[in-house]
Amino acid sequence: MRTLELVYQEIILDPKIIEFTVEDPATSFSQLRDVVCLKLAIDLGILSPEMLYPPPQGGPPGAPSGPADSAAAAAAAAAAAAAAAAAAAAAAEAAAAAAAAAAAAAAAAAAAAAAAGIAAPAAASSAGSQGAPEASRGGAPGGPHKGGPHSGPPGVPCAECFRRALKETKSQSVRLTEILALAAVLPDPPPELLEESPVSSSSRRDWRQSDADLSAEALQQQQQQQQQQQQQQQQQQQQQQQQQQTAAAGQGSGAAALRRPAAAGSPRGPPAKRQGAPCSKGAPGGPRSSVGFQGGPQCLPVRLKIKRRLKRDNFDLLLELPLQQQKAELEKQWGETYAMYYRTIMKLRRLLGRRPAAAAAAAEAAAEQTAAQETAAAAAAAAAAPGEQQKRRRQMS
Repeated sequence: MRTLELVYQEIILDPKIIEFTVEDPATSFSQLRDVVCLKLAIDLGILSPEMLYPPPQGGPPGAPSGPADSAAAAAAAAAAAAAAAAAAAAAAEAAAAAAAAAAAAAAAAAAAAAAAGIAAPAAASSAGSQGAPEASRGGAPGGPHKGGPHSGPPGVPCAECFRRALKETKSQSVRLTEILALAAVLPDPPPELLEESPVSSSSRRDWRQSDADLSAEALQQQQQQQQQQQQQQQQQQQQQQQQQQTAAAGQGSGAAALRRPAAAGSPRGPPAKRQGAPCSKGAPGGPRSSVGFQGGPQCLPVRLKIKRRLKRDNFDLLLELPLQQQKAELEKQWGETYAMYYRTIMKLRRLLGRRPAAAAAAAEAAAEQTAAQETAAAAAAAAAAPGEQQKRRRQMS
């Protein structure tokens, strides 16, 4: 990881390198690259560590959640405003100077033409009229600056920001923005990630396998899925039949008990226990489960965004499949992507330690507790001082 950080530092500092590209990277390398990129962006001040956590009380991602963060954000905003004002003043001065130079040139040309008895050429006036708007805009005649505009909300870096700052490719920049979007909705502490569905490399095609082998494997997978679905349906039918039989037996015994009056003084049997609802905590679809979170409404915007991107990237493959298989394939790829991004976010949170706002709040609470303890100790010492003086007087007497 440290080696990759040094590589990125050399890439950023070298002006001859345009972007850092790796052909057909492995899944582990992609995860390591995500971690290094985001950590380097945080170290350089491009990102805030708060963007790895959900915003407080539904605020925008990266919103300050403590006094230290709010002060830093205010200072950064003031510095940005001062820099913008200075740039605007410099642009205005340059525009005024360019306009004065154009006017002087036009006056000199008119004077020369009047001295020669010839009308002033129209080209000079047209050139002056074209140069003035360019100078007033502060732009160079060579064209616009390199790099597209910022496409994200204020304070949140977009893919173009990562491309210009870290010299990343477009696909890698999109991955980084998706990771930040998922980190903004992933709670702290996060739901548990099920280990039964590890990240597989099925999306990478092995060049040693032929098309026939791949089609045979696809058929086998489809058959296995169909068998599993049939088994699940049979189990559901058996459970329904058992429930119906149990309900019918309960109704029959209740009717017989109503028809047969109980004898006076006869002992009653123990009451039947009610079957409570099964606890869903830790279950595959429970509230503390990763499956329940990644399919829930809290993760809906990120899920739709990533699924649209996966559909665009794998359009040729999905076009050959039926609609139901397309949905199943997209759901499978979304699960694998969620697992990768989840591990990346947790790795970054462990590397950076506790949440900055939470750490500041804990430090403030510890300082307040220490001050309260010192005050209590001073008060106790002051209360015990008169008693000690009386004891000393008694001993002296």
